[in-house]
Amino acid sequence: MMIQPAPSPTVPSIAIDSFWLPKQGSTIAESIDSAWNVVMWMSVVFFLILMVPMFYFMKKYKRRGPNDKTETLSHSTRIEVFWTLIPTVLCAALFFIGWTPFVNSWIAPAEA
Repeated sequence: MMIQPAPSPTVPSIAIDSFWLPKQGSTIAESIDSAWNVVMWMSVVFFLILMVPMFYFMKKYKRRGPNDKTETLSHSTRIEVFWTLIPTVLCAALFFIGWTPFVNSWIAPAEA
């Protein structure tokens, strides 16, 4: 007995208005698209800020032999405060960038 595959439902086509996002179909789409663009470009920038130096330092400080040991590292409160506060501020900013369109989506347009 052969098992027949289930018929696939038809998928509606999405009108692509740009490379990234589909055509805007509501009054709040512009603010949501703007929030998405901010998050996406911020991710790209920080990816490059982190990955380019990482690969450079991987090549520069590659261990060359068995006697190539790292010296003892000391604690730096200044660096720890820096790498804690900056991402915290950025996460809070991203929260409010996304929160604004979310709250505005709860308010119905006047013609609705």
